[in-house]
Amino acid sequence: MNWLEELYRLHRESLFRLAWLILRDQGLAEDALQAAFLKLSRIALPPNNSLSYARQTVRHCAIDLRRTRNVQRTEPLQHDPEQPRLPNDNLDIEALLLALTDPQREVVEFRLRLGMSFKEIASLLNEPLSTVSSRYQRAIDSIKQNLAAVGATTIDEARDG
Repeated sequence: MNWLEELYRLHRESLFRLAWLILRDQGLAEDALQAAFLKLSRIALPPNNSLSYARQTVRHCAIDLRRTRNVQRTEPLQHDPEQPRLPNDNLDIEALLLALTDPQREVVEFRLRLGMSFKEIASLLNEPLSTVSSRYQRAIDSIKQNLAAVGATTIDEARDG
């Protein structure tokens, strides 16, 4: 098995989720993933960090698709039964995320939904590590403020309140 087949086998789901987080459309996310792997197939030798390189390629392909198709980000991601569900109601989480700026939401989703480290996110976004970590902290502070505004400290309290 060559490096690209193994990369696809091991990471296709997380790379798809990355594309979906940018596009919010299942079909376009699949198109972005396919375009990215087509680009990767043209590389003769595997890059030093093939996963990082693949993430960057998927991100660029998704952004290109979003620009050319002027995507409306409204289609919910259908739950994959093999992936764990978030413990709280997704709509409440989505509302909190939509209150963030796009750069803040991107960092939070990469961190919490894809499990990426700050270093990986910084590399993917081509941003300094300090920028990514402070953006994440500002996002978390904003979420806490929005919860406090309704007299809650958790999403469950906000829902019950």
